[in-house]
Amino acid sequence: MVVIGAPFDDNDNSLTGSVFVYKETEDNKWELYGDKIVPADGTEDDLFGFSVDIDESSSILIGARNATVDDVNDAGAAYLYNIPGNDTEGAIFIQKLTAEAPSEGANYGESVSIADGKIAVGAPSILLQTNEFFGSVYFYYSSDDETWILLQRIQEGGELTSGAMYGMSVSVCSAAMVAGAPYADFTAEDSGSIYINNLVDEGCGDDSDLWSRDTSPPSYYPTYYPTTDVRRKP
Repeated sequence: MVVIGAPFDDNDNSLTGSVFVYKETEDNKWELYGDKIVPADGTEDDLFGFSVDIDESSSILIGARNATVDDVNDAGAAYLYNIPGNDTEGAIFIQKLTAEAPSEGANYGESVSIADGKIAVGAPSILLQTNEFFGSVYFYYSSDDETWILLQRIQEGGELTSGAMYGMSVSVCSAAMVAGAPYADFTAEDSGSIYINNLVDEGCGDDSDLWSRDTSPPSYYPTYYPTTDVRRKP
């Protein structure tokens, strides 16, 4: 299965954005599966489909980095859909994810990743209380791929300079999460860095720490910037 985002797709002259899903046929050709995916609550210039990801259970995560949330412009959102096992239905909407406190211009949904009951959503332009934007990544967990709960907002503000755009790229798997900060001042101004978080507790229990910093990454991460441990908020 292939998922393709078209964030500038013109839906009734609204430029909401769309996502197209393709399935491989028995004769090794790719055909459009169902209708294109368009958010039911989409508004003009949402850029729905700016980022997309799909996991092994056919759950599709779609970022709309410019979505208006609670009358907050460009706060951003992420939409979760599922592709059923039969071929007679299209994508089924599961849940809409947003930041717990949407802020203007945060661009939540700039990057998205889903795998093994875990979701990471990047908000690289979020403005912190210090009036600086380092960026954040929101981490969610689900035990049934239907109800997703925010477990942690990860931010590296203590190590990054304003404008680092932490969370512009994210990738999550069963045991780790990687987030990019392309404008972090590491070896030089705007040289960029990569942050790797290892998942400590696979069960994601209420009393366990979720993430710890990998302080000895492989040598092929030349821009990695080691930091202190990241812990789940109480």
